[in-house]
Amino acid sequence: MENTQKLRWATAWVVSEARISAGMTQDQLAGFAGLATTRLRRLEHAARDTTLDDLMRIAAVVKLDPAEIVRRIGEELPRGPRKPKIPMGRPRKKTKKSRS
Repeated sequence: MENTQKLRWATAWVVSEARISAGMTQDQLAGFAGLATTRLRRLEHAARDTTLDDLMRIAAVVKLDPAEIVRRIGEELPRGPRKPKIPMGRPRKKTKKSRS
């Protein structure tokens, strides 16, 4: 796995954990940070790169020092990718399959 993808996964995990610890939904964090909700969702699912500006805004909303966010990302990097706790997209309805 290339370093860029590892960094995306580490950032996704740290941002998600910070948001959950702050007791916020993705919509709330995105709104308070001035980010599009889809941008934050994609960030939390390692589907997009983030900017330093994004991290600064997120850190301010979850009341963490930006250096603390970066430190946590650095600690997370060696652990490798972790899947997000919440799947991306709408939940699928379970359908009954007919037996033939």
